Amino acid sequence: MQERLAERRRDLGFVATVREFPAVRPVYHRAYIDLLGVGTSGAFHVVETKIGADPMFVLQGLDYWIWTMAHREQLAEHFTHQLDVPVAKAPNVELDFVVAEKLGAFVSPYTAAQAEALDRSIRWQFHTIENWDAEPTTITSLGRHRSPSGPRAAEARYAQRLDADLVVRSEPQLHRRVFFAKSGGGISASAKSAYDALAERGALHGFVDHVRSSQAFALNLFAGLEEAELRAVWAILEPSVTTIGDVEFEYVDSADALGESQSSRPHQTQVDVLLRGSAADGTRYIALIEVKLSEIAFGTCSAFDSPRNDRRDLCLSPGPWGGDTSNCFQLRNHDGPARRRYDDFLRPAMVTTTANGCPFRELNQPMRNVALALALLDRGEADATIFALCAPAGNAHVWRQWRGAEAIFAAIPGLSLKALPAEGMLAACGPTRRQALSARYGLVNDNT
Repeated sequence: MQERLAERRRDLGFVATVREFPAVRPVYHRAYIDLLGVGTSGAFHVVETKIGADPMFVLQGLDYWIWTMAHREQLAEHFTHQLDVPVAKAPNVELDFVVAEKLGAFVSPYTAAQAEALDRSIRWQFHTIENWDAEPTTITSLGRHRSPSGPRAAEARYAQRLDADLVVRSEPQLHRRVFFAKSGGGISASAKSAYDALAERGALHGFVDHVRSSQAFALNLFAGLEEAELRAVWAILEPSVTTIGDVEFEYVDSADALGESQSSRPHQTQVDVLLRGSAADGTRYIALIEVKLSEIAFGTCSAFDSPRNDRRDLCLSPGPWGGDTSNCFQLRNHDGPARRRYDDFLRPAMVTTTANGCPFRELNQPMRNVALALALLDRGEADATIFALCAPAGNAHVWRQWRGAEAIFAAIPGLSLKALPAEGMLAACGPTRRQALSARYGLVNDNT
C-alpha cells in the first residue's frame, strides 16, 4: 500500500515522498516513517499508514511528527541538497493518516478521540483508500481535523459537536462547509454597525466568517444591546453599577502601558469586549471580557514555544515567570529592543504560586488581560476592575482552565474575576435577541 501511495502521491497533494524514512521513537528505538512527503506548499508531511483498525494509529503518527519537528531544519537541508527537493529552512510539519478498510472497519473506536485530543497547532488529516491492492484505487481525503466515521469509545469533543450543529443551523448560507458565503453573513442585524466599525479599523479576525468564530460570537452577544439589556449584564458582573457606558470591541490600550507595541513584535493585547460603568457612590468599574465559543483553551505563551528561547528552564520553574523576571524570554520580548512590562503591574507576589512551572505557559491570555486591567487601575481610569470569561457552559475544557485562572488571580487588590456563561446572557437579553441567539448558536437558558 505504501508503494501504491508513493506512486499516487499527487493525489495526496505531495510533490515528493521517501518511503521508510529512518527516525527514532521513544525511548531511543530505531523506527521508520512509512512515508515522509513534501507538499506543494513546501511543508513536510509525516504519513502513517494502516490496513484496518489499530488503537495505536494516532500515537504512532504523533511520535514521528514530534521527531520530524525536532529535526526539520536538518531534514530540510537533506531534502534540498541531497534529494534535490526544495524545502523551506524550517518548514511546517503536517500529519497524514492513510488507512484502508479491513474486516469492515477503517479505524478503532479510540482513533477519532485520540486525533481530536491532539493540540490544535498540529495540522492533521485522514485519507481513506479503497482497493489499495487493485485497480481502480480510490483515495479520499476527509479534510483537515476530520476523522473517519465509525464506532467511537468516546463522544466527539465539544468543538466537533458544536461545529456539526452550527453547520446544520447555517448550511444554506455557507460555502466550503464552514464559512459564510457572504462577508458578515454570520453577524446579526443588531451587531452589523459594530462589525462595520471593526472592519474600518482593520480589526476583524481572519476567520470572522467561520461558523465557530469567537469574534462573531462576541459581536452577536454584546453589540447593539439595549440599555435594559446592558444593565442586566452589569447586574451579573457588578450589581452596584448604576451608570453605564458604551460597549467597546477589540479594545487596545493606545498608551501601551504594557510595552507591547514594538516594531519587531507589534502585537498588543486586545480585549474582546470592554464595558465601563460606575456605582452610585462614584466607584468606577471597567470590565474586560474574554469571549470563547469553541476554543478549549486560552492562548499559550509564544515565548515558551519559540525555538529562540534560551531560558526554557524558567518556563518549567515554579511561580510567575519562573521566579526570574529579569531573564524570562517573554518579558525580554523575545530579545526585542524594549522589555515588556507585565510584571510592573502584575507583580509576582500578587499571584498564587503553583508547583507545575510558570502558570502563564497555559494562561498567557488571562495574564495579559489581568496585567492590562491593573495598568488601567494604575493610570486612574477605574477604581476597580473585573476580568470575566463568557463562553457556553458546555465548553467544559475552557471553564476548567478558567478555574485555574481564578485560583492564581484570586487575591489581587482592585480586581475580581467573574464567570459569565453565554446561556446566562440570554436572561439579560430581550426576546428578539434571545430568539436570534438560540437559532444561531443553539443556546438555551432554563429561565427563559
